[in-house]
Amino acid sequence: RQMCIRDRYAAVQTLPQKYREVILLRFYQDLTAPEIAEILHQATGTIYHKLTRAQEMLKKRLERCDFGG
Repeated sequence: RQMCIRDRYAAVQTLPQKYREVILLRFYQDLTAPEIAEILHQATGTIYHKLTRAQEMLKKRLERCDFGG
């Protein structure tokens, strides 16, 4: 399981910056989409879109890692 956690972080680091920054702010800093929008001076809808796209990209990068309990 520890290996998968490292793999998740490594996968985040491979994202393009515009996706990486919203993932880091949302899931590592525990900020909401409206808070991220304010920090980045972007529309909240844009942040939701970037989060969705980033999660899709991460899913593809991590599909071989078993995260089951």
